[in-house]
Amino acid sequence: MRDSQARPPILYKYLTCESARKVLQNQTLRWSVPGDLNDPYDIQFDLQLVVDKQAVAKRVLRKLAGNSARLKKEQAAIQQALTDLEQGLPPYLAEIREIMRNTKVLCLTSQPDNMLMWSHYAESYRGVVLGFGAALEVDSPWKTAQPVNYVRHMERLFDENQLVEMMTFRLPAKIDPKIALDRMVLTKGAIWSYEREWRISSGAGRNRAEQFELIRFHPQELKQIVFGSRTSPGDHEPIVQLARPYPEVKILQLAQSPRDFELTVREL
Repeated sequence: MRDSQARPPILYKYLTCESARKVLQNQTLRWSVPGDLNDPYDIQFDLQLVVDKQAVAKRVLRKLAGNSARLKKEQAAIQQALTDLEQGLPPYLAEIREIMRNTKVLCLTSQPDNMLMWSHYAESYRGVVLGFGAALEVDSPWKTAQPVNYVRHMERLFDENQLVEMMTFRLPAKIDPKIALDRMVLTKGAIWSYEREWRISSGAGRNRAEQFELIRFHPQELKQIVFGSRTSPGDHEPIVQLARPYPEVKILQLAQSPRDFELTVREL
């Protein structure tokens, strides 16, 4: 798993009260394509090839020096091969972006008490957070959730070390599509790091042409309902009633600390 993060037992979805009622009524969650997400770069950026071609060529020559003295004269040829690789990437990257345009993802977070998340995605504390986790004897997608990596610069397709290994025949001279796709799905700009996001991807889903898919979850996978500190009493009761068919759910309340600029979650 990236960054060696332990997968939280519960992952959370911030929602408006209206959306929460639909989720509970239909027992489905919305899996979205990149065009529906609020980050214009999300899963729609090009993996980069940023290397010092001269340095890579020198390292390749040193590794292969024992095979042929003539290789010392071939540094220019190696640099040209790297240039050719760089120039041949745009069609490949365009193909990846086209594939990723229809990728369905479920976006979650590890935190139920994040002020910015409540403000941005849950009606400024008037909404609801739903917590989901794996259920016994259920083939649950929650077990495949992976953390998003927040970075300042776009991910590289491969780095200089990998290029050297490829050009000295220690790694296959090809791009692993799974690694490339994972890097795109699980990478966002550092400005979004407050979201503490975890993602589950289903490829293009059941219907590639659809902009989103509503996918059912098991009743035992709903673990928590957290009401916002400003959720109206009129929204509480309908949601509590809709939660009755979910055997493992706990009803919780977001509370503001009287002394610190912090939020806590407590049982009602």
